[in-house]
Amino acid sequence: MKKLFTLIAAAFLTVSANAAQLDLSLEDLGSGWSSSYDAATKTITYEIAWSGRGWWLGEVDYSAYDNVVVDFETQELGVQLVIEYNGAENATTWVDAGKTQIIAALDAAGKSSVKQIYIQSSKAGTVVLKRAYLATADDVEKEAVKDLSLSTGDDLTLAAGGFGWNCPQGWIAKDITDYNTIVFEVASASGVCKASVQMVPNDGGDAVNEEVFFIVSNEPQTYAFDISGYKTLNQFAYQNCNKGENEEEGDIKETALVITKVYLTAKLRSEFPDNPTGISVVKADTQQNAPIYNLAGQRVDREYKGVVIQNGKKFMQK
Repeated sequence: MKKLFTLIAAAFLTVSANAAQLDLSLEDLGSGWSSSYDAATKTITYEIAWSGRGWWLGEVDYSAYDNVVVDFETQELGVQLVIEYNGAENATTWVDAGKTQIIAALDAAGKSSVKQIYIQSSKAGTVVLKRAYLATADDVEKEAVKDLSLSTGDDLTLAAGGFGWNCPQGWIAKDITDYNTIVFEVASASGVCKASVQMVPNDGGDAVNEEVFFIVSNEPQTYAFDISGYKTLNQFAYQNCNKGENEEEGDIKETALVITKVYLTAKLRSEFPDNPTGISVVKADTQQNAPIYNLAGQRVDREYKGVVIQNGKKFMQK
C-alpha cells in the first residue's frame, strides 16, 4: 500500500452539532500523491488512476464511532475509501461511478488508533466532496431512512387539450441538501403524463426542471430519481401528455392520475429496486437495459418503431 505524505501532519477535525457525528474538515486535504485539492470548490483532482487524497491522522482514537461516511456530488469516477490503522489491517470500501456516498465500517479492534483516511479514484478525473464525517452505527441507520413526505393521496384530473398542468402543492422552496432521492408512488394513470420537478443546483445556478414520465397503468408504480446535485426544491407539478404519436397538443385526452405518496429520502437511488410492474427512474444512474414502454404503457422491445419511454425519458425509436 502506498503511503501518503502530508503537508500538515495534523487532523483538522470539528465536532458536529450532532454528538453522534464528528466532521472531518474539508478546509484542507493536505495528504496525497498525484492529486490536488481545491478547498474553495471542495474538488479533488486525480492526475492518474489510483492516486489518493485525504487526511493524515497519525494516531487518533475513534472508538466512539463505527463508520466513516463521505458524501460527494454525483461523479463519473469509481472511488474507494481507504482506512489505515496502526494496529490492524487496512480496510477498503468501494463505490461505483454515479454514487453519492461511501459508508465504511471502522475495524472494531483498530479504530482506537487510526493512522489515515484517504479517497482513491479508479482513473484520472475529479470528485467534488460535500461532507466527510465519523458516525455511530445508529446514526448512520437513522440517516439512511430519513424521509420527508411532500404529499399523500392526491387524486388528480389532468385536463384534456393544451398542457393539462396540475400543481397541487404550490411553491415549496424546500432545502433538500439532506436528501438524495425524490420518489413518486403512483397508484394508477389512465394516460401518459409526467412530473416536472424544479430545483436549484448545488452551485447556485439557475433553477432547472427535471422530468419523469409515468406510463399508462392500473398497477402501482414507483418512480425514483437522484436529486443529490440540487440544494433547493422549488416545486413539482404534473402535466398531461396523453395523445397519439401524430396528434397535436390540442388533441390531448383527459388523464386521471392517482398519486399514493411523494417524498424525499436520504436513501440513495441505487437502494431502490426496479419495479417489476413498471419502471424506476434515475437521473444519474440510467440503465441501458431498463424496460421500454410505448405510450399506452405496453412493454415493447427495441424493434418497436415510434415514441417510447425508458428510464422515465421519452424518445423516438426508429
